[in-house]
Amino acid sequence: MVIGCVANLTPQKGLEAFVSVCELVARERSDVTFCLFGRPMETHQDYASRIRSMVSGLAGAGRFRILDVGDEVPRYVRALDVFLATATPRSEGISTTVLEAMASAVTVVSTDVGSIREAVTHGVNGFLVSANEPAATADYVLRLSRNRALRETMSAAARERAVEDFDVEHCADVHESAFRAALLRGQC
Repeated sequence: MVIGCVANLTPQKGLEAFVSVCELVARERSDVTFCLFGRPMETHQDYASRIRSMVSGLAGAGRFRILDVGDEVPRYVRALDVFLATATPRSEGISTTVLEAMASAVTVVSTDVGSIREAVTHGVNGFLVSANEPAATADYVLRLSRNRALRETMSAAARERAVEDFDVEHCADVHESAFRAALLRGQC
């Protein structure tokens, strides 16, 4: 079982909460490993060091890896069993990485920030949790880690939702429609 996320190592991604959830899950499940796919930003080197320090125990036990996967994000996301997004309030619009996970048929557990609820329907294709609630978040991750059938049902629903409502062509059509409406309104 692999739990992970994609996020640059910056404060707005809420990675302290990600690490807290991982620690809570690790106490309950010795068979789970954790991955953070992202790179440290030049302007946030101290933050990246702090996150690395926070995971040193799990990393030392071979249970936590931080990897800069570059442009291979889709391949690595597909290797996850659960995608865990712990962004802080006012830090996201609609998370591209959440949509990528859903399109890859990976069940999502996410903080309910920004417009993520427009993609993730709680209890249907993933779970939404209030920000800064690591215990509640860990409960959902544990529930998914213990129930393969639930994970498979939700991951199929996640893929279906991503393909139907968030594929590139559909999004381009919606944007074109919005631009046309704006242009028409400006001409009246």
